[in-house]
Amino acid sequence: MLCPCGNKESYASCCEPLLNRSKKAEHAEELMRSRYTAFCMKDIEYLKDTTHPSTLKDFDIEANTEWAQKARFTQLEILSASEKGDDGFVHFRARYRMGLTFHGHEEKSIFRRESGTWYFVEGEVV
Repeated sequence: MLCPCGNKESYASCCEPLLNRSKKAEHAEELMRSRYTAFCMKDIEYLKDTTHPSTLKDFDIEANTEWAQKARFTQLEILSASEKGDDGFVHFRARYRMGLTFHGHEEKSIFRRESGTWYFVEGEVV
């Protein structure tokens, strides 16, 4: 099975090791891709675990679970990704379907690496 993140690798060699916590993301883009895959797999605990502690108070596990259950994710497109020291920036577009309606979500996300672990900090919807 190809990985849902669109990296053209198998799920087993791409995002699965991240979601099963046997590997850490080495770059902000890799964490972004794994978080998209977590939405596809309905793994809300992974999303919570990869959210920066400073913004975790804003993470609504029930709302994320409900939204992920309703959405069928169809494509992730990375528009740009960069890192400067321990800060990462990923501009992406995700496509998904709810019922018979297709939607797009475009966001510029900020990531931070602390003690060798990348976390999602916040995103700005574009």
